Amino acid sequence: MSLDRVSTVTLVLLTLLTVALVASSAVLRSAAEGLLVAVDTARGVGSGNVASGYDLWVGDQLAADLPPSDLDARRERAVQLAHRGDRLREAAGATGLLALIVAMLSGQPLPAADERRATHQLEANTTSNGSV
Repeated sequence: MSLDRVSTVTLVLLTLLTVALVASSAVLRSAAEGLLVAVDTARGVGSGNVASGYDLWVGDQLAADLPPSDLDARRERAVQLAHRGDRLREAAGATGLLALIVAMLSGQPLPAADERRATHQLEANTTSNGSV
């Protein structure tokens, strides 16, 4: 397998991993927001935050092991989910940076760019008569 092929496969895998990490982070943050809004609503506290039905559903799925009446535990789970979502987003940033480094190190200049550079080279004017 050539170096070009290995670098292309590596770059595609790192890109897919980055997308998966960002998507997972978004799901965890959505679940955390849904849980926080549900807890605030159950306590009768108007937090001003609004959660979609999806946020509430995902939050309920990720807190299914907790009793609905244990609001403190559900709030703690929301904080944990938000924290994990942040860590996943940081990991996605590092993975994206690694993919950029792989792309930069394995990339080669385009032949068309070399041709353009060659045609735009300044040449000395050899037809002058010596006067300025």
